[in-house]
Amino acid sequence: TPPLSLHLPSVVSGEAWFGPPVPVTGLKGYLLETVPANACHPIKAAPVSNRTPSGFVALIRRYDCSFNLKVFHAQEAGYRAAIIYNLCSDFLVNMAISMEERRLPIVIPSMFIGRTTSRILKHLRRRWLKKKREIALIILVIINTPCDVHQDITEKVFI
Repeated sequence: TPPLSLHLPSVVSGEAWFGPPVPVTGLKGYLLETVPANACHPIKAAPVSNRTPSGFVALIRRYDCSFNLKVFHAQEAGYRAAIIYNLCSDFLVNMAISMEERRLPIVIPSMFIGRTTSRILKHLRRRWLKKKREIALIILVIINTPCDVHQDITEKVFI
């Protein structure tokens, strides 16, 4: 089955003030919600598969602990990037951390998105899981504009 591509309207993201920046070419990976959802404790490992050369992107709920701890847990669980979303609003923040929190070695890129964007991503993923009744893998491509605040999201579903 050929992949289905959906182009969503542009959205805005907040950047992380730790770890590497999101590449100019964007993030690519299979989107998975973390367990536990807030990633304040070690999370379930990303699946290991030869069919996923792009790796996995963790979708993490905001609050309950620091941003860099969430991203660190995603990194330790084998995710290649992390997206943290606002639980209660579309208000965006830059993910800043204190000097003492910088001790965690973050080597994966991360970004922050609003509630609406996270709901769109989760809805699309669940819709395809339900419709196909098989495991659907979602590839996210997020590309920043020269201003580094706008992003385009392309979702491709493979069965």
